[in-house]
Amino acid sequence: MLRSPEGSGGDVTFVPEMAERLLFTERAARVAPISIWSKTMQKMKFFIDTHDQTRGSFPTGISKEDFAGFYEAYETACAEEGVVSLRIHVGFDEGRAFCLNMAPSAEAVRRVHEKVGLMFDTITEVTTVTPGDMYFVGKAA
Repeated sequence: MLRSPEGSGGDVTFVPEMAERLLFTERAARVAPISIWSKTMQKMKFFIDTHDQTRGSFPTGISKEDFAGFYEAYETACAEEGVVSLRIHVGFDEGRAFCLNMAPSAEAVRRVHEKVGLMFDTITEVTTVTPGDMYFVGKAA
């Protein structure tokens, strides 16, 4: 457990393997005032991009092993463009993929795909909604 900067609202859990992805280090947490964090962090949005083999945007016959190798390059490109790859849903048999990313813009997601040479069908900005969100809409007094 790390102590968060004075006045920032409490302790945070530090997960070492996430440190690089979140641009969050133990030293920075100890020495950087919260105002510095707010000035350097970008506002992020959620995007889903789609790939379909029938449209030529998903590699035909790619194996799980080849996909794992591709994903390493994809994550590197994401880091270079300030994009966080949150999840990819892949239907290998159907030749389709749906990628959920957090990024400052759709343009950043497009640049990641360009860097790894992967076409896409669409990039759509989305909002996450849970059943709880739907239940509590309009119920607050």
